[in-house]
Amino acid sequence: MKPFWEHSIAAWVEDRLDHAGPFGNCTAMGVEHRDCIVAGFVFHNWDPRSGTIEVSGASEHPRWATRTVVRTALDYVFDTCGCQMLYARQHLENEPPRRAWLQLGADEVVIPRLFGRDTIGTVITLTDDQYRSSRIGRR
Repeated sequence: MKPFWEHSIAAWVEDRLDHAGPFGNCTAMGVEHRDCIVAGFVFHNWDPRSGTIEVSGASEHPRWATRTVVRTALDYVFDTCGCQMLYARQHLENEPPRRAWLQLGADEVVIPRLFGRDTIGTVITLTDDQYRSSRIGRR
């Protein structure tokens, strides 16, 4: 799995999500495996004053989350952008990414109707402190 930065990945992610986009001003990272795009992440809604940024992602391969990929994405957020918190919106039933976030030490809030009248969602937050104290964030 090889991470790369390419703005066109934003459209790839948007095509796969029913609750995100258009992203507008954003930065996008793809994950390549055997010459195919297998995952993508869009960093958007950056607020430099509060030090927060939102991430939206999609994947087509169950094992995209290598240490290198996760570090590349989170180092961008916390080191390059200087954010103190990253957040993501997820469908409640989308368990694999929610589980991955929680393994990093993230917090999760369940919000009824986040994606419509009958669709429960969650907002997941990961602070720089939580990341740096995680197995992946420790150096």
